[in-house]
Amino acid sequence: GSPVAGSRSTYAYPVTAETAPMPTPGGRWDTLVTILDRRELKSHTESFVFGDATRVTLGACGYDMLPITAIYHNEDGYQERLHYLPELGFAYLAATQERGQAADPVVYIAIERVAP
Repeated sequence: GSPVAGSRSTYAYPVTAETAPMPTPGGRWDTLVTILDRRELKSHTESFVFGDATRVTLGACGYDMLPITAIYHNEDGYQERLHYLPELGFAYLAATQERGQAADPVVYIAIERVAP
């Protein structure tokens, strides 16, 4: 597909990626986010709730994993479940959930590093 003019949204957080809090078991981060959406500027609060550490297997590899629930307070209860892999330093989307609906999982069979 081609880019659609006027369809881009830009999110600005009050911290840089380097100074954002790292996920820790049982922790939480609440932050105000500024959004430029189709030429409209608005703000809302997002919460990131960190669960207890566990393990996850993707393909033939096992990883330490910290579940994260991302709550978007202006989206009528919309949530995302992320899996943070400390060994790799990133999180991937594990499920989305609309208010009053069952979680819609995203299934991965493997992850791999791709050379730049």
